Amino acid sequence: MRVFFYRSLLVLIVAITGVGLYQMMNISNTYANVERIAELVSEFAPPVIDMPNINLYSENLLRAGASNPTLLLAKNNLNDDILGWIRIPNTRIDYPIVQGIDNNFYVYHDIQRQPSGGGTIFIDRRNNENFTDFNTVIYGHNMLNGSKFAGLENFNDMGYFHNNPVGSLFLIDTTYIFDIFAFLRVEHNDRIIYGSKSYENFQEFIDYVRSVASNYRDVQLSGEDRFITLSTCDNDFPDYRFVVLARLRSVDYN
Repeated sequence: MRVFFYRSLLVLIVAITGVGLYQMMNISNTYANVERIAELVSEFAPPVIDMPNINLYSENLLRAGASNPTLLLAKNNLNDDILGWIRIPNTRIDYPIVQGIDNNFYVYHDIQRQPSGGGTIFIDRRNNENFTDFNTVIYGHNMLNGSKFAGLENFNDMGYFHNNPVGSLFLIDTTYIFDIFAFLRVEHNDRIIYGSKSYENFQEFIDYVRSVASNYRDVQLSGEDRFITLSTCDNDFPDYRFVVLARLRSVDYN
């Protein structure tokens, strides 16, 4: 009886160890694939916009070409779901954006449509791919190695938030600067944040954002503005999301 007990215990230990090793290998492969994909897509990245001395919120911001031909190459040669590229200085957020047939596929698939725990940065299926909606939601994983949308959590720090006020959004035929004005932590099904594709009450939207934001920047906003919501998981609380809100602003091409 005692021999049987020890043999059973040994089998259990081996099984648990095997499962643990398998999970570790799976996680390791996921992060290796994330880095491989980052290297793969880097050749299609739009040129970096020099933004250190930007006069924030000015009408005459910078001069640049409107189109981004490298994104068209990426769409034609890598994945025809690609519709843009997002970049935020002083983070690792520098990735192509896709839109899938639903809001699940790119949670679990990479830019080559292969299964991957790292997923791909994607916009909500309900949004217009040209970012013409009142609010366009962009999703990305909060990876433990700091990749994908992990950098959003940095905006919870007040100093970081105030020192990093802008990012850039590149579409195939145009380029935007976006002004970051709020960092929030909300539930995954927040009605206003995730249900505001064509929100009718602009002031209610802004008042709500201001009321729940842990960091907020006073930016002159209007009902004519278009917004983007960058969303990633709170890894400690699965039902919550870290959210960065920004106002899109066209680049002046004169």
